Amino acid sequence: MVAICFYFQVHQPKRLRKYTYFDIGHNHCYEDDTVNREIFLK
Repeated sequence: MVAICFYFQVHQPKRLRKYTYFDIGHNHCYEDDTVNREIFLK
């Protein structure tokens, strides 16, 4: 008997946070972790 294993990988795109001109050089966190977490947990 042959064993078959199916492997699936799901990818969620990263949501970007609002990044203004004044954030340049001060904040290098481009991804909105809160929104990413909320959408992932739906």
